[in-house]
Amino acid sequence: MTEKLFYKDPYLSQCEAEVEDIVNKDDKILVVLNRTLFYPEGGGQPSDIGEINGVKVLYVYEEEDIVYHHVEKILEDKKVLCKIDFDKRFDHMQQHSGEHLLSGAILKLYNGNNKGFHLGEDYVTLDIDIDGMTDEMLKNAEDEVNSYIYKNTEICTYVVSKEESKNFPMRKQINVDEDLRIVEAKGMDCCPCCGTHVLRTGEIGIVKIIKSERYKGMTRIYLKC
Repeated sequence: MTEKLFYKDPYLSQCEAEVEDIVNKDDKILVVLNRTLFYPEGGGQPSDIGEINGVKVLYVYEEEDIVYHHVEKILEDKKVLCKIDFDKRFDHMQQHSGEHLLSGAILKLYNGNNKGFHLGEDYVTLDIDIDGMTDEMLKNAEDEVNSYIYKNTEICTYVVSKEESKNFPMRKQINVDEDLRIVEAKGMDCCPCCGTHVLRTGEIGIVKIIKSERYKGMTRIYLKC
């Protein structure tokens, strides 16, 4: 099992680690470390990129609690220095946190539920189970989420048991037996999530809805933070 430093401190940009394994799979060089600050793709959030001992890390993913780092070439040393592209990491933290708060705002105002989200290079998409949200609804949701941001409220994370999770006002439940990681901005949004987030809402900056469209009986919202 790889120790996941990005959960202990999402603002950590470099660390020392040891190479535990190097795997050649499908013509790709995959490195396994004893600890990592590289977030693996998952939960709608792309993986971190960066370098290990100066060698580019192109993509990161996780299987069975092992984090695999796809690197450009073989690493020569067992002890290595890892550095993430922190500008990209922080952007992901802003976008993902903003998506959470917008989901919370839409649930509060219109009882609309987040049915899927994707964090892309140029924008975030959010699918809400309301067929055809109006421009007025979207404007009200945008104003509501930005009022959350201006309050600069703390965003907290918790790892709790399934039973303990029932004490949290989560906007969606997931049926798992293992412990849950919950992300909460009190009075704004609370849901299970495996992604990285900013520590206070003010760090998001601002949420801007770019456009919306009907999608499979829902509304797909395009936004930027």
